[in-house]
Parts: sequence; C-alpha cells; structure tokens
Amino acid sequence: MCAGRVGNDMFEQVGKSSFERDGRHIATVCADRANVNIGVEKLAQRARVPATINVTVDIRRVSGSPFSKPGMPLGAPSKELRTTMATSLQSVEYVVDAGIAQIQLARPAASNAIDRGLAGSFHTAVSMAADDPDVRVIVLSGQGKNFCAGGDVTGMATATDTATFVEDLANAVHRTLVRLDSLPIPVVAAVNGSAAGAGLGLVLASDFVVAGASSKFVSAYSAVGLTPDCGVSALLPKVVGLRRASRMLLQAKTLRSDEALEWGLITDVVDDDEVLVRALEIAKELASKAYPAIGQTRRLVRSSGARSYESHLRDEASTISSASNSDFAVAAIARFAR
Repeated sequence: MCAGRVGNDMFEQVGKSSFERDGRHIATVCADRANVNIGVEKLAQRARVPATINVTVDIRRVSGSPFSKPGMPLGAPSKELRTTMATSLQSVEYVVDAGIAQIQLARPAASNAIDRGLAGSFHTAVSMAADDPDVRVIVLSGQGKNFCAGGDVTGMATATDTATFVEDLANAVHRTLVRLDSLPIPVVAAVNGSAAGAGLGLVLASDFVVAGASSKFVSAYSAVGLTPDCGVSALLPKVVGLRRASRMLLQAKTLRSDEALEWGLITDVVDDDEVLVRALEIAKELASKAYPAIGQTRRLVRSSGARSYESHLRDEASTISSASNSDFAVAAIARFAR
C-alpha cells in the first residue's frame, strides 16, 4: 500500500499509479485516503503530468478520514503521509518525496550545459514544484562530474544566427529563474564539480549551497567573449560584494570551495561523495519547520531589494497577518500564551 496524496484529493491505492509516455515509464505517484470519484484524467492533471501520458491506476473505496492528524503542523508530516513522484523530462530528472522536490540536471556528457531542451524541462520541473501544494523545499543538483557548465556553447557555435540563439536561450532560462526567485519555497543547491556561467546563476538562485571539497566556481563568460546572464551580474555583487564580484566577472577568478565558503557564495563544504546527502539533510530540516512561515520568509528575503522600503513593509504586514492564521502559528501562539 502506498501512502500520500495528489493535489488536495485523497485516496487509498492498491499497487501504483503508473504514468507512461510511448510505453516508457516516467512517473509513479503513491497516495492515500482519497476521493474515489477521481477520474483518470483528473488524476493526471492533479499530478501535473502532460496530457499525452497514459495513466493506469488501481484504487479502492475507504472510509473517510482526515489527511492530517489533529494538531499535526503542516511543516512536520508524519512518515506515513508521503507523496512520491518521479518524472523523467528531457535532460532533467524530477522526484518528489516527503515534501522535497529534487530537480536534477541530466546532461552529464555535456557537464549539464543548458541547451533549449534542458531549459524547457527545467521550467517544467520548477512549475511542477511551484504548483504542488505539498512541496516544501527544492533541491537542485547535476548528474555526473559537474553541476552545470553554463550555456550550450556547442549550440552557439553551430547556430545559423548565433545572436538570436543566445538571446532565446537566455530568455528561456530567465523566465524560470524569475519564477524560482519568487517562490515561497526554499532552494538548496548540491554542487558537485564545477559551476560555471549559468551554473553560477543557479547557485545564486539558491538559498543554501552545499559544495564538494573539489568544487570550483567561475563566471566563464569572458573566456568565450560573452557577458553575464542568468542574474549573475545582479546577484553576485549582492552575495559576495562588488569588489569580489568584479574579480570573478572582470578577471575571471576561479573560486575553490574553501574560498567560496569564505566569500559567502556557498554555505557548506563537505566531501565530494557527501554533497547530495548534506543537501537533503538541510532540505529535510527546512521541510520540518513552521509552514507556511518558512517559505514566505524566503520569499520576503529574496524580494527585499526589488522595491521600496515602504512597499516591502506593507508586504511584511500582510504576510505576517496571513501566517498568524496558520495551524502551526495558532497552536504555537496558544502554547506561548499559557
């Protein structure tokens, strides 16, 4: 018996819900205690899988019972209340388990350089996480030896119109970064090997960054005669300071992991084979914290430099008001008052 839920509907499932495209298994959803009137098409829609996917489910009627246990904060689900979903997109692997959405770049032979296919799949994965009410944390990682080597330079070299190719690719990634930046969902990056160019942009888009002892960070743009994209010129000075950002961007300085930690570019350095383990530890810790306060705090921090102080204070007042009505806050305030 699998346990979890899809969207806000609850059901008891016998076996697995299998999602296939052209006969290839790409997703599995396990859920528990739901409305047995869910149709196959509705289940696929709630699971955020493409409409072309064939869905096979086996569910049975159960007596009604609440999904959340009385008094259980949403930020701390019990072990039996889990949703597991694994999806293979083009050059991206997406897995959700226990409120943690793992988005893994999957072009290891190209050091996870971002081409149009990966950019589109990355947008899909971030959108899936954003639209899933059960996702509490996002973990970004890369398959193979390197986290992300930046943009697809090979594609640039073979493009008929290089300028148009580069602009379209940058815009494709930028729309995803804009959405990622605005989410009330903390982001943890697990960096193995090198993070270069757009890969550095993904590091800067994250709230916590775990790097391996041998990891390196470099802007890489000047090496091919290009200027920064993916928010690097905007976020790097804020994270490490203007002078240090200038060394990375104008002098093409490469940072070792120990230097990156000292500069504040990353938050943790571990052995190379412990990177994802540590990133998931941080993600689990964050997922267990007060919900929705932790995510909204992340959103407020990320948006703090994009508007006037007065506007930000209005947002703070509105957000803390909403948070005070959450189950976690109501229970915690009541305990404090006793």
